[in-house]
Amino acid sequence: MRYAIRDISIRDIAYRIISIYTIQEYFTKNILFSGYTRKDPVMPLPKSNQPKPPRTAKERIYQTLLEWIIDGTLAPGEKLNDSEISKFFHVSRTPVREAMQLLADQHLIEVYPGRESIVSPIKQQDTGEIYYMLAELHVLALQFSFPSIDDAVILELQTLNRKLTEACMNSDVKTMRLYDSRFHGIFVNLSKNPFLKRFIETLESHVARIENLYYNADAGKSRSPKQHEELITALKNRDLDTSCAIVRNNWISALNYCI
Repeated sequence: MRYAIRDISIRDIAYRIISIYTIQEYFTKNILFSGYTRKDPVMPLPKSNQPKPPRTAKERIYQTLLEWIIDGTLAPGEKLNDSEISKFFHVSRTPVREAMQLLADQHLIEVYPGRESIVSPIKQQDTGEIYYMLAELHVLALQFSFPSIDDAVILELQTLNRKLTEACMNSDVKTMRLYDSRFHGIFVNLSKNPFLKRFIETLESHVARIENLYYNADAGKSRSPKQHEELITALKNRDLDTSCAIVRNNWISALNYCI
């Protein structure tokens, strides 16, 4: 189905985003070691990057269930049994329910207390609204990041778009999504706005799920690489208005490759 561009006010966009947005707090506990004396004065720390803080059971379950919902392992309408999930992760049902509540707050699952919990169905109307909201949010990311876009950023955009073009030629949908996400992610990261980033990440979870399940064979004919080239040219010319228009159209036109 083809979607026509329609007017959506910023107020409507903000209302819909906030309605599915949930603030997630992550706490990392310090682990204190005592009663151990090293003979070697040099501590054998790894030379790699700083270690990642350990994830709580709730975080681990949330991330895994999110990935399963996005890649289709848990299909729309699938019933979720917290007892089975707790056994799978070798934890109590409490962190499972907490993780499921986070997913429910993001409208990725539906919880019916005392009855059942299911993976949310994908509604065609919601699909269109999500893409329209993402279009405006990515325009904001471009506007915020515009002063930071230099020759090095342009070069990185060109490299990612070449890889996206190759994936499109091979009709490799998974790789297409990867490089398209990295392309737009440059502007999100340069915006240095944590609120905007989290809004976008929440909505993109829905988009990733939709595209993994419903991207059709015409995806290989996507106009994204060409639109990205036009965007890069506009950025080189320091033309913000044209750049914003291209980003907006790029996201909305992606609807044409989903049913």
